[in-house]
Amino acid sequence: MNVLSHALIPVIASSFDVKRSRVESESSYWNAKRLTFLAVCGAAPDLLDPHLYLASRLSSWSHGVPALLGVALVLFSLSRAGKFGLETRLAAWGVSAYALHLCCDAISGGIAPLYPLSPVVIGAYYIPPVLWPMLDFGFLFIAYFLRFALPRWLATRARATGARHRGDCNSSGQG
Repeated sequence: MNVLSHALIPVIASSFDVKRSRVESESSYWNAKRLTFLAVCGAAPDLLDPHLYLASRLSSWSHGVPALLGVALVLFSLSRAGKFGLETRLAAWGVSAYALHLCCDAISGGIAPLYPLSPVVIGAYYIPPVLWPMLDFGFLFIAYFLRFALPRWLATRARATGARHRGDCNSSGQG
């Protein structure tokens, strides 16, 4: 899969994150800064060790469990130390985004999850490379829909419904 897909899949997944409290709305939690952090974490294995060919990915230090554990250690340490405003919830999402990247690469060519400790490869081309650009476009559309179009439509609908219920509109539905 391409880097765009790896960045967008965690952003799409975060659309389904449930609220932690009644005080905090999801729209206020998942702001542009946090979504960008999540996208960078999703693309991190490719950003840390770029590759063009499958052979390069299979020998990449960033596409394995040792790197995932290292990223988890760094992110959770930063969240526990209170540095950079990184809370534990966002650190967990970042680690999950990194792991999701590894899972996606496993089904689109395979990874060597224990490299450099072991050269054993898991996965295969369940998603052929010819489909990757279409997946990028599809994930971009889904992310736009879930993050921008749908919330705006729901907010507009809620305002219109709220106006009708408050009696601001006449019987024809026009104010």
